[in-house]
Amino acid sequence: MKGLLIKDVYTMTREIKYLLALALIIVFIRNDFLLYFIIVYSTVLPVSSLAYDEQAKWNKLADMLPFTPSQLVGSKYLFALLSIAAATLFSVACRFLTSGASGYDIFMLLIAACIALLLEAIQLPIMFGLGPERGRILFIIVTVVIACSAYSIPEILNSIFTIQTDMSLIGLLSGAVAAVFLANLLSLQISKTLYRRRT
Repeated sequence: MKGLLIKDVYTMTREIKYLLALALIIVFIRNDFLLYFIIVYSTVLPVSSLAYDEQAKWNKLADMLPFTPSQLVGSKYLFALLSIAAATLFSVACRFLTSGASGYDIFMLLIAACIALLLEAIQLPIMFGLGPERGRILFIIVTVVIACSAYSIPEILNSIFTIQTDMSLIGLLSGAVAAVFLANLLSLQISKTLYRRRT
């Protein structure tokens, strides 16, 4: 599994550099919306790695290596998790360095991370089922639309929770984390099945 992750990181070096460049711009602009955007946009990395794998005929090579379908599919989910986690930690750090971060600010960034993980849980089975080349453009469009809609997340939550208590936020975050965990668990099983059928 470690070797598969290292392969993905090396494959995505150029895209990671672009994401880091965007991160540096965010530091200087100090725009809260961009902090949400970069978290959701980080979901592009694992999907792009699938496209590169297909172009390089990686799946044929992987069949000759001592990797199980569970490892090959699971590595993409782990890569997605690490990408989103890194983007979230960066956004939290930026929030602290630029203007300080309240508990509610951190809560909002974690909700954005949950949205990104949910998006990944929806998209990865599609990629494994239809192939990354056919689904990549659709994925990027959906990702950008959801990332842009992240701007309205605070207003939506404020309208739902007129009284923002720590307990209500913790309860909502706990429910979101549980839902995302179950969604990714189900998504992983579906992706494994679709991967076996394609190979």
